[in-house]
Amino acid sequence: MKNFLRAAVLAAGLVCAPAMAGNTIEDHKNLWAAVERTGVTVQLNHPEHCDSGIAGWYSSLHGILMICQDESVKAFDHVGWTDNDLDTLRHEAHHVLQDCARGRVGDGMLEHTMTSQFLAEVAHANGMTRDEIRSIQQRYAAQGANRNTVRQEVEAFIVARGIDASTLASTLDKHCTL
Repeated sequence: MKNFLRAAVLAAGLVCAPAMAGNTIEDHKNLWAAVERTGVTVQLNHPEHCDSGIAGWYSSLHGILMICQDESVKAFDHVGWTDNDLDTLRHEAHHVLQDCARGRVGDGMLEHTMTSQFLAEVAHANGMTRDEIRSIQQRYAAQGANRNTVRQEVEAFIVARGIDASTLASTLDKHCTL
């Protein structure tokens, strides 16, 4: 199962070029819809879940993907999307992909979708440094995350930077829909 995102990325020719072409607002709307086709509910700016400093999260067992928009000022409002908001949607959508990689969405069993070597290639091709990766690892480890969770987070950060929304949406549709 680890090769399905790799195959999609290679087919789209995205390893050597930063993710731009498939990252329009329309592409992100399609990504949102693809996430919902897996049975996951996408929510914006929930007051109980969008504390200061939280960009978003995915809960497999609850079937919720939450985006906490940068410019949101009141509960449940929909404001213009920043680049960081779109990055967060790609990051959290990748967790949905990790969730279905091992069986089915909603079972709480997330799995890596890329080999370490391919992940390093995507990171390098998209300008992510070892220091940035180390910083992500340290941040999640300091929060008590185990090695597997830290690896999943690093993968999601690299994917959000290097894989466009349209590729993520088509991969979700191909491998994760109900």
